[in-house]
Formats: sequence, structure tokens, C-alpha cells
Amino acid sequence: MASRDDEKDLQGSLNPVLKSGYFISKNSQDVVIPPEGIERAASSIYQIMKNKRYSYTIWKQHKLHPKVADEEAIDWIFLVDLLNFSFWSELDEEKNEKGEARNSRFSIGYKGEQYTGYWSLCAAINRALDEGMSITKPSFYSSEMKLSDLDISHVFRSSTQEKMPLLDERIRCIREAGKILVERFEGSFINCIKEARNSCMKLLDIIIENFSSFRDESTFNGEKVVFYKRAQILIADIWACFEGEGFGKFDDIDEITMFADYRVPQALHHLGAISYSDNLLRTLESFVLLPNGSRLEKEIRGCSIWAVELLRRAIKERIERDNTHELIPKLNAITLDFFIWDFAKEHLDESLVIQIIMTDRRCYERSHNNFCELSKPDAIHPGGTKEDDTNRMKRNNRQNNNWDRPKIRISHSRIIASADYFNFNKINMLPRGHIDGKYASVIVKDRNNVSRSSV
Repeated sequence: MASRDDEKDLQGSLNPVLKSGYFISKNSQDVVIPPEGIERAASSIYQIMKNKRYSYTIWKQHKLHPKVADEEAIDWIFLVDLLNFSFWSELDEEKNEKGEARNSRFSIGYKGEQYTGYWSLCAAINRALDEGMSITKPSFYSSEMKLSDLDISHVFRSSTQEKMPLLDERIRCIREAGKILVERFEGSFINCIKEARNSCMKLLDIIIENFSSFRDESTFNGEKVVFYKRAQILIADIWACFEGEGFGKFDDIDEITMFADYRVPQALHHLGAISYSDNLLRTLESFVLLPNGSRLEKEIRGCSIWAVELLRRAIKERIERDNTHELIPKLNAITLDFFIWDFAKEHLDESLVIQIIMTDRRCYERSHNNFCELSKPDAIHPGGTKEDDTNRMKRNNRQNNNWDRPKIRISHSRIIASADYFNFNKINMLPRGHIDGKYASVIVKDRNNVSRSSV
């Protein structure tokens, strides 16, 4: 729940996304932010970030990300984040007699390895560059004379029989964005950055004003609300790649919020930082298709944005109290989002997802490195026994309405149900937790507008 002090703090914020998150959380009916859950989650995250000396600079350590922060890296990041949506496969993962995954789903082979999801996009772009194609240059991919649709299909050729999902939508995005960069910004996104003059909020305005595929807007209680997920990811990736220097120097980078997708809400729900009403859980269990731009979707996304902001404030207080700035050198919503998202990504077993209905797959994803590491079991229950922790977590989970619940994903055109398990014996993420948990979560996808983002 939002307080008057929170509202007062918002007066200095320049980001309409944060204001939208606050407004939605204040008027939310089925998603709430329990203060005690924020405090417990903040304590757990703070301890892990401190112990790991967590930093956004690890972004460049993945072998598929650019290693040199230069103009070519800007071109690469823009194209990747432009196309970073919907990698869902309609095929079940097949395994051989040894239990090893077979290459049936869309996959990109690159330098002896197979990549899926976001990393398949990175691998395809890098493969094209290695083959001498100027795929990241707007003047190249905007021109059908220089790069035909067939050429683009070749760039994203799969190692399997399944083609890249939504290839036609990606081609449309490539053409549109490329032409805008050529016609308005002399053929380079760098000129957008220069025009922003070290302000990420100005850059956000430039992106939203000029590139329709990055717009992520709706209405809530009669008011306009915005989420701008992929636009903020674009800015965050540039900042992380350049480590806050050069083209990545933004004096107001802390204005960027978390990126409202679906994995972070899943993790926030498990952490107790957000909770769902009984009515919401009953809706999830009934397999009802949610209408486009539903209130439920916006409540989950908006409350997640505000919950991460409250977590940031709570963790910042702990850093100030303990004088641990050197251990956590840069805390903002970006690093916190990276951390929580990768925790959810690493510990969700997607092989347990059971497809129920699928007619359309338009949604939006993003990816960053898997930063979180498993912790020793004996670090999970300081000051108490495993039995104490088990009973405590069972009680807390029942109170949060997520005990013994299946995970349900609902979209305009697709419902997925699964029983996903976190093994809290191995994860030092939840406060004093030592159980196997099941949970409920939602993903809402836009049937009609590729510029919309999913929960």
C-alpha cells in the first residue's frame, strides 16, 4: 500500500513509469504490497547482494554480449532490444534416452553451441556479423534492396525445423525502426543518445516519441498509465555495457524503474513483496481468458514496479546503516531488477510447464545474465531450526494464498498451467525458508499490438 510519504517522494520523480506504478498500487483491488513482506524481502536480497558484491558490470561477461563499449555496441544493443520479444515455442522439448534435450525447438547454432530464447537472438546477430553482414547498421537493415526479407530469414535461420517465432513481426519492426533512424537521426541511435545530453529520461522520451514498437501505454481508473518496459531495458543495457561512462553516462539513471514483465512478479510474489487476493487466485484457477489490457494485468505490473521501488529504498537504508557502499557499489531499480529477474529465470523449471490452450504467442521478453548462485543449506535458517523454518514458511505461504497452488499463466490467446517448484533448501533468497513451494503467477500477452509488453 502507498503512504502519504511515498506520494510526497514522488513529487521529485521524473519518470512517468514510477508514477504509474504508484497510482496503480494505490488503487489496486487484487494485488497488494504488504509492508512486512517488503522488509523481509529487502533483508534477504540485501544479504545476498552484499555477500556476492553484486554489480551490474557483469553484463559484459556473457560471451554473447559486446565486450567493447563503442559505437558498434550501441548498434548491436539497439537491434537486439528492438527484437527482444516472444521466443515461446509451440513444440514440447524432446529428450533422448540419456535425458538430454534434443534440438526440436527453435534454436540458433553458433560456435559449437545451441542457443534458445533471448540468447538465440544474440547468437543470430553475432553469427551474421561474423559472416560479414552489416546486420546492425540501420542504413543496411532499413533497405529492402540491401537486405531482403529472405536475407533476414537467413540471418535467423534455425538449427531445427521450427522457424523463429513471429519472424514477420520482427521484420516489420526492423524496417520501421531502421527507416526512422535513417530519416530522423542520420542513421544511428547514437544521435538519439547525443540529443538526450546524458539524461536517460530525455532519451526515454525520444525513444517513445519516435519508435512505436517501444510504446507500452494503457489506462487505469480513467488515467493514462505507462510501463515502457523494453524502452527502459534498452537504456539499462547501454548503461551496463558502458558501465556508466561515455554513451552510457546518464546523470539521472536512478530514475529508471524495474521492467514490468512476468518473471519479476513471480519472484516478488514468492518473496512476499506482493500478494494476490483470493478472488484473483480463483480467477487464475478457473482458466478464464483475460481481455486485452485487463485490470489484472495492469495491477500486477504496476504493483511490481512500486514494490521494487520500495525494496530499493529499504535496501538503501540498510546500506547506509551498515556503511556497505563498497560491497554494493551501485543500487538502483535496474540492478535490483536484474538481480530478481535472474533469480526467477534461474530457478523456474520451464520443463514443467503444461500447455493447455495456444492460438497466438505475442508477448515480450528480455534477458540478462544469470547472476544468482545457489547457497549452502546451512545458511538458510540462521537462528532457528529447519523444522522452525519449515513451519514458518508454510504458515506464511498459506497467508499469502500461494501454498499448494499450481502456477497458471493466462493470456488473451494462451493458457499455460504448471506446478513449478522452488527448492528453498538450496536458495538463500527467501527469509528463513526451507521448503519446496508452489505458486501462482500470471502472464498477459497482447493479441493485437506488438508494441505492448506482457506482464
